Formats: sequence, C-alpha cells, structure tokens
Amino acid sequence: MDAHTHLAETYALLTTSPVVLRYDVVEERLGPDFGYLRVRVDLGDDGFLEMAEYFVIEASSVTVKRYRHHWMDSSQTVLKKRWDNARHHPELPTFPHHIHDGSESNVVSGTAMAIVDVIVFLEEQG
Repeated sequence: MDAHTHLAETYALLTTSPVVLRYDVVEERLGPDFGYLRVRVDLGDDGFLEMAEYFVIEASSVTVKRYRHHWMDSSQTVLKKRWDNARHHPELPTFPHHIHDGSESNVVSGTAMAIVDVIVFLEEQG
C-alpha cells in the first residue's frame, strides 16, 4: 500500500459509511511514504467528530504514528470519547495509546486508532 491508496480508502469510507452525514477536510498533506489528514465529521446520531492522523508507509503497510479522534455530542460540548496517543499517561500499560471515555478525567487503555478504525467502531455501535 502507498500513502495515496490509504487516503483514498479513508475518503471512500467517509463517503459511504451510514454513520457519516457529511465531512469536511480541514487539512491534508501527502508525500510518497507519509500523510496527514484532519477532518470534521457530522454523524447521523447528531454527534460530531474532529479527527486527525499522521501515518507513514513502512514495508508496504500503514503505520499510524500520531492520532487524535475527538467524538462529541452535536453541541460539541459533551465528550463521548477521545482516542489519542499524546504522551501524558505513562501509568497505562498501553502507553501512549489511551481513551478519554466520557470525560477528560476518565482515562483508560487503548490501541492505535486510524480514522477508518473509529468509523468502523461507530458503525458497530449501531
């Protein structure tokens, strides 16, 4: 896989997912072996996502190096979840991957999450 293909697959899911009403690209950067995408997504349940990922292509595979996916209610004031890998919870066994679940102070272990992983998660929540 190359960076262009990864972005194309991400856009395809954003376009076809039943949970996505619309999305806006805030920023996109693309190189031969890396990329950055930041999008804002309106969800069908009146929720909102602010999502960003920086990825690299290593041995023909996508590796998400930095990410922050912020899921809120439609007023954009109530946090539902935020997946990120900011390096501020070294006490967690999955450091730096973690989830703010329902509030900033409720932090639990997580795994690396690409934009497509979050969309699939929301589809599965149905």
